[in-house]
Amino acid sequence: MKKRSKPPSKIVYRWVRNLHLYIGLFISPFLLIYAISVFFLNHDWKPWSDAETEKVSYSISVPDEENSRELARQIMQQLQITGEMNWVNHNQNSNSLSFPVDKPGLKKVIRVNLDDGSAEVERQKTGVWDAMVFLHEMPGSHLVSIRGNWIYVRIWGWLADATVYFILFVTASGVYMWSVMKAERKSGLIFLGLGVFTFFSIIAVMLR
Repeated sequence: MKKRSKPPSKIVYRWVRNLHLYIGLFISPFLLIYAISVFFLNHDWKPWSDAETEKVSYSISVPDEENSRELARQIMQQLQITGEMNWVNHNQNSNSLSFPVDKPGLKKVIRVNLDDGSAEVERQKTGVWDAMVFLHEMPGSHLVSIRGNWIYVRIWGWLADATVYFILFVTASGVYMWSVMKAERKSGLIFLGLGVFTFFSIIAVMLR
């Protein structure tokens, strides 16, 4: 007796259901980080602001480099410091260079006297909450060319982009599965209607 093949609609449903489940599980840690850190961003909470700082002095060989960012990068290599380098301040009057280097939960500021090669590294361990905010904000706008100069921030940026696409898929697949489940259509319509009503009500009030 021939085994009856499953109709295409059931095969599609099974694949969508499985992808919905496993992709949702995969992105759950990323969503948790964004969900928790948004409270600190929205309410400007900074429980790490009182973290103690320590300063260590070094002597370096000042590279023969005119570009400020490349100069800072070479100084980081000498000091064996890794992380995401943000702005670079090259003070021509005092012939000094200063720039912050961040990692999740750790902030450093490097100040260098380019005349005598003396460098000071200010280190502040900010902890797990600041680490979440760092991951929430990085790598930031893709239009900012200085962002993502640390390879791990670039990797995080790719994962953050992928998470957005996965959320879109999970949302679309959730609507699809709801649409084919007849028993859930009525209750689903109620909650969908409430969501749409709430969304447009808030937008209407904000646009007044």
